[in-house]
Amino acid sequence: MAKDKKTEEQNPLEAEILREVAEEMKEEQAKKLWKKIAPWLMSAVVVALAATGGFEYTQYRSRQQAQADAAALQDALAAVQSGQIMQGAERLKALRDSSTSGYRSLAGLYYVDTLLKDGNIDGALDGLDFVANDKKAPEALRSLAVLNKVSIAVDGDNPDYDGLNADLDEVLKREDAWTADALELRALIALRQGDAEKAQSCFKQIMALPNANEAKKLRASENLNLLQQKTEAEQAQ
Repeated sequence: MAKDKKTEEQNPLEAEILREVAEEMKEEQAKKLWKKIAPWLMSAVVVALAATGGFEYTQYRSRQQAQADAAALQDALAAVQSGQIMQGAERLKALRDSSTSGYRSLAGLYYVDTLLKDGNIDGALDGLDFVANDKKAPEALRSLAVLNKVSIAVDGDNPDYDGLNADLDEVLKREDAWTADALELRALIALRQGDAEKAQSCFKQIMALPNANEAKKLRASENLNLLQQKTEAEQAQ
């Protein structure tokens, strides 16, 4: 992949400054996204489903089907926990593909989690794409899938930054609870491309979001100040 023009024009010190800021941001993103999702996956997903109406039994074909899906999910997770990783993954994928209840999304995200634990990054990215593009899934979970896909893919070989930004566009259009996280990832990509101005713009947008919590606004302010300080230090040399 051709290098970004702005990256080519940077001197080595400026490039190093942007790299340091990007890595600090990436470490913070890793704390929030998929690499730390396992301990709270069930509660987070159930809350998101409930908030969007996707977890209401009245939307299921029948209570019996929902109960069957719940049992299938538990069986699949039990297989994974007992060490039968591939068998459990296959059951999760089968439930994701066949279910029409809220357990479809649960199974899809647990399937991705299982693939990540097994080191199957490509399979996990495909699984996240499935959830992200699944019109039957609540939008909050589709956004969550996009964020985790971008968080993983940005560290891959020759990441498609334009494609990842396009994925983030879909999250930003929804203006939901994940907007600030999407802007943080967009800032990270900008820094990886050497575009400090765009990264600063993302931080400022986060600080202006009415629905962003104070912790996210504070982190954006700190990242903005850090970037400005590093840039000023470089210019003074």
